[in-house]
Amino acid sequence: MNTVSEAPDIVEDNQLPADWPSAGKVVLEYLEVKYTHDASAVLKGISCTFHGGEKIGIVGRTGSGKATLINAIFILVEHSGGKIIIDGQNITTMGLMDLRSRIGLVPQDRILFHGSIRYNLDPQGNFLNEQIWKVLGKCQLDEVIEEKQGLDSLVGEGGSNWSMGQRQLLCLGRVLLRRSCIVILDEATASIDNAN
Repeated sequence: MNTVSEAPDIVEDNQLPADWPSAGKVVLEYLEVKYTHDASAVLKGISCTFHGGEKIGIVGRTGSGKATLINAIFILVEHSGGKIIIDGQNITTMGLMDLRSRIGLVPQDRILFHGSIRYNLDPQGNFLNEQIWKVLGKCQLDEVIEEKQGLDSLVGEGGSNWSMGQRQLLCLGRVLLRRSCIVILDEATASIDNAN
């Protein structure tokens, strides 16, 4: 009962344009992140700019803050100082759903849900079959899925009836389908065969 709730999903007086982010420029200004108020900072005053269209790799040892930076971008952990500005918008002033639904993430942990292939790729039903099949072709999953039951093929709990590589490709397909301007990959190819 004493847990502080997250920011709202939608902030009525800060509605984002439909095409936000369009350039994909990410600016970190003296970003600081702590996991608890009395802990020392995990990220300490980071300032840098990622211009739209750039491919940036962030490398570091285990525990160096790579995952914390991803958590900060999605506001899974609150910033204790500084700002993250994406295409001119301070992300702490917008609704969490607005922010999180417009940035693509291919996670290290392959997250799939019990249901169909279609549901896993397009849970809101925003895309046509042709668009979904095109993305599956790019991920080299179209033939495998066609041999089963097409877009209605069953995905077991956590994707248990698909190989690790196929699960990773389905997560990649989900992001490709949404065509996000900003895509974050968290060791996203760790389970994909070199052939894929």
